[in-house]
Amino acid sequence: MGRHDLWDMGQPRTIDADLAQRCVIDVTTVLRRYRREINGMRRVELETARALLGAGGRAVAIDADGGLRAISRDHLAAVSNDTTPPSEAPASAIASGWKALAAIGDKLGRRAWTAGAAVLPFVPRAGDVLLLFGEYWTPQLLDAIRAIRRARSMRIVPLVHDIMPIRRPELFWNSNPGWDNDKFFRIFRESVRAFIETGDRIIAISEHSRADLIRFCGEQGWSPPGIGVAPLASNLDRAVAPMLTPRLREMGLGEHAFALMVSNIEPRKNHIFAYGLWRALAQRLGVRTIPLVLAGHRGWQSNDLLVRLEHDAQMWGRHIRLIEASSDAELAWLYSNAAFTIFPSELEGWGLPITESLAFDTPCLAADNSSLREASQGLAWHADTLDGRAWLQEAERCMLDPAHLAAAKAAIKAKFVKRRWEHFVADVLREVQKASLGDGQRAH
Repeated sequence: MGRHDLWDMGQPRTIDADLAQRCVIDVTTVLRRYRREINGMRRVELETARALLGAGGRAVAIDADGGLRAISRDHLAAVSNDTTPPSEAPASAIASGWKALAAIGDKLGRRAWTAGAAVLPFVPRAGDVLLLFGEYWTPQLLDAIRAIRRARSMRIVPLVHDIMPIRRPELFWNSNPGWDNDKFFRIFRESVRAFIETGDRIIAISEHSRADLIRFCGEQGWSPPGIGVAPLASNLDRAVAPMLTPRLREMGLGEHAFALMVSNIEPRKNHIFAYGLWRALAQRLGVRTIPLVLAGHRGWQSNDLLVRLEHDAQMWGRHIRLIEASSDAELAWLYSNAAFTIFPSELEGWGLPITESLAFDTPCLAADNSSLREASQGLAWHADTLDGRAWLQEAERCMLDPAHLAAAKAAIKAKFVKRRWEHFVADVLREVQKASLGDGQRAH
């Protein structure tokens, strides 16, 4: 596993409060996008902010004019309180969380900020370090980052999740009306360049992402600062109590009698492979086929697949079921009660659903590419998605052989290191310290 071997991942870590208090995390992405849909990048920004603010760190957001506005811990908590699915949240809960900050999310990048306690101008202190962990895919945000760099008011430490849109643009192609693909790919490439030019040190979320970024910089003739690694984590198994909500109950899911795939529905996640796999299983096993629950938002390029699924009377609602915008509590119930999970993604910077699944001691069948073995610590079942026969055989065995599934769960319980967000933040702070000490030398 490279620099973060299992022994290292399992070492006790504590958050350095002095370092945390010098950190300022930008939560613009969470404020703009959290309720629209949560994904891995937004989850990382949110969980890092929670841990840092709990240790005395601070949070900001970038306004439409490129200035920084202070975001309090209470306001961030109000936005990100996600234990109940949106369709079931009481009006009072929505009001308490969103009345204060809905305007912020709407106005970011489009309108002027309003006055208020949640949006006071932010004044940096000497020695502050700005953490950029979200999505910076607009010229306005990149201009703001470059302005901070020119002012030298704070050191900058960006997190590079991956450079997948550069490496595999076909997986990010969006045919929705009005979407400008050339513009998106151009601004994404520019965001990577901005991180290289402004970062005092860069953090990658996996050894795979680190190596890919260094390779890309070499291809472009760029000299990056030092690049460290902070592997991702999961607190979901201890952060919320599993909740069998009415809509889950209506699905009639039995304990350990369904499989689960967690991810937004988009081409890269390879739902078409999952659909084909379950169709083949249904043809082979008939009523012995346990249902596959898809938990995720409808992403780009998902309409054709969903129309196909919804018109497949043999599969839809029977062998394949969909739950959208699931809360953390619902996800916890699904992970806890699934017989196993699948994650056939074509490319990842990490693979958070694998980590989450194993944190619940639930076996995972995953693709074998990019960073996925890092995410599983080698404890998932991995195979190339081109090897459909292997997937079919393993999924069938997981459905029909309880002893096989029990052995997989036992191995996970015995060997999987539950890496928490506190560990991730501690690793982040270690990289911050290197940047603060001037150890951000250009990588080779």
